Amino acid sequence: MGKPGECAPLWSLDDYVVWAAGGAVKRTPEHALPLEDQRTHVAIDGSTLAADEGRLFRTAGLDFGSQRRPANEATRYDDGDWVLLGSGPAGLTEGLVAFGGERRLSVLKALPDNPLAMPAGHLRRFDGARGFVVNLATPAVFSDGWKPGWLDQNLEGELPEHPGLRVRLRAALIEGWQAISGWDLRLRKPKPTRRAVAAGAAYWFEIVAGTLDPDALWLTPLSDEQQARRDGFGLALIRPWTPIS
Repeated sequence: MGKPGECAPLWSLDDYVVWAAGGAVKRTPEHALPLEDQRTHVAIDGSTLAADEGRLFRTAGLDFGSQRRPANEATRYDDGDWVLLGSGPAGLTEGLVAFGGERRLSVLKALPDNPLAMPAGHLRRFDGARGFVVNLATPAVFSDGWKPGWLDQNLEGELPEHPGLRVRLRAALIEGWQAISGWDLRLRKPKPTRRAVAAGAAYWFEIVAGTLDPDALWLTPLSDEQQARRDGFGLALIRPWTPIS
């Protein structure tokens, strides 16, 4: 059979829905992807306010600016912009805001509808399904490593914040773990590094008891701890699956 083909580096929501239905995903042109922006920094000695020699570190992020197309194309820049989507309390003032740890000037705009809501056609595919597959859209933090802590020794349990829906894990496909850290603004030091299940991992669940509400489970976080779920770790994309008896 040979090795599997190289996967597209970035999928849209439409790509995922097409793939979940058995279709082929078109590869996104490289010029249409956000560029990685790498920066080298130096630590500052607090007593002298000068560079602390030898203490270099590098950060990497994504450049969401308009990307140039290849020179042989008529349109020099891609149409549209990359944006960050989030949900929060109603009544936030729209307009210019300072965003992120570096307080970058950004534009805040409310949307009338959720552009990441489950498509109606995908929702209908769950009719009669006795199980489902979770694909992690973001890394997940579990107390038992690759295995969710809400599963018991028989690999059964209730999903977080979905009482009554009891499932049994039948299979899992995991590429590896991903290091998760960050900067603690209150303690002014790096947060402890955690091992997370990398985005893209797949978990096959059989429904043991209760009724699946696909719309309610779509893009909800499944990490063990509540704070990790609030931080968006373990967002679940789901597709129908019926286990073989």
